[in-house]
Amino acid sequence: METLERAVENYKGNNLVFLDVMQHPSKTGQPLGPIPGEGLVIDHLGMNIAHTLYSALGLYDERYQVFTGTGLRSGKVGVKEMIKEQSGNLKLTDGLVNRVIALSPNATFNVIKGGKLAAKIKAILCENRQCLTRDFSDRVVPAVFYVDGGVLKCKHCDTPYDREFEGREVYIRKLKGGVELNLSEQKLKERMMELAGEHTLTLDFYSFKVTKQEGKPRAEFTEQENAYLSKVEALVFEIHECILAYLVFRDYGRQRKISISDFGTTMNQVREMLGLDNLPGSRMMSPVVEYAISRMFDKTEHDLMLRQGVEEQRNEIVSSYKSRFNADQYVISNMLKILDGKADEIRHQPTTIKPA
Repeated sequence: METLERAVENYKGNNLVFLDVMQHPSKTGQPLGPIPGEGLVIDHLGMNIAHTLYSALGLYDERYQVFTGTGLRSGKVGVKEMIKEQSGNLKLTDGLVNRVIALSPNATFNVIKGGKLAAKIKAILCENRQCLTRDFSDRVVPAVFYVDGGVLKCKHCDTPYDREFEGREVYIRKLKGGVELNLSEQKLKERMMELAGEHTLTLDFYSFKVTKQEGKPRAEFTEQENAYLSKVEALVFEIHECILAYLVFRDYGRQRKISISDFGTTMNQVREMLGLDNLPGSRMMSPVVEYAISRMFDKTEHDLMLRQGVEEQRNEIVSSYKSRFNADQYVISNMLKILDGKADEIRHQPTTIKPA
């Protein structure tokens, strides 16, 4: 499962605002035509901006397949311009985003994967024209924001950001450490209920079969049971991946730390958001939480301190966990216990009788 955040690779700032693609038309480049594979559409550009960016971003390079549109009709802004790149070589980087938003604050970035809209993103940039994030020389300074008493501020110069934008409330809650369900996590909850609906292997039966006698399991699993276990293991992996992505891409504030108490509270919020039962949910999550702590933090008596350089290692941390993932008997048992509970919920739902 590719979370929204990982539709953007090696991005260091925290100024991206991920919009719910379900609330927007599923466009992959219209009116300039669809993108068949991977690409990037920079949309809602102001007048006379597309050609300026074409030169500023070096889009004349033969690596790119670029189309520009001008004088396009828009229900939001009346008339707009657009850039469509369909080679897959143009990536969202701090330098690209900062330069685009400096010229056109209302721009949106549509990331296309497999011919479909994978992520729709807005971005914000410090309003102070003297800020380091607006220096477009050879160096690139990632745009980073924090929340001070409910006010959104630039980390580099402390300038308040007052401009309204879609997704502002959710963005601020995330900066403050709040947990929000995005489309990927909602799909996980739906998958969990689907597996509970076809529940073919209860925890008690699984435990009986894997209990060893003379060093061997009591019985072999049937083909149907093995197929179900494979689905359970895949679901555990996606839940772990979702939790890890949240921890890796979360903003830890200017002090780059989180108290151990707040970390525990946050993990409980994540567990509840995913609809996982208390004790088995915590146990099922424990391997990925322990991995994240070991890779990202130095532990003191009261706090988890974010290590230097973690931001540059975010994608490596996620990919490393994927390669070492192993859903052992302990993890599977707790996932099956959760599914047992979900199956009971389904069985005890009141039946609606339709009138004849």
